[in-house]
Amino acid sequence: MAEQSENIFSSHTFVYDYPNSSKIETYYQANRRLFSSFYNIISLETYSTLLKLT
Repeated sequence: MAEQSENIFSSHTFVYDYPNSSKIETYYQANRRLFSSFYNIISLETYSTLLKLT
């Protein structure tokens, strides 16, 4: 039987200080490795839930 690698996923962790800072950091762990991403939010808007198909 072939050996299988173990895939372990965790949920993302978000670190932010809105509205004092526009930066968001995210962290998650997969296969025993820690991954991180960094985002700079330029604009936050509210979008209508009513859609008009054309």
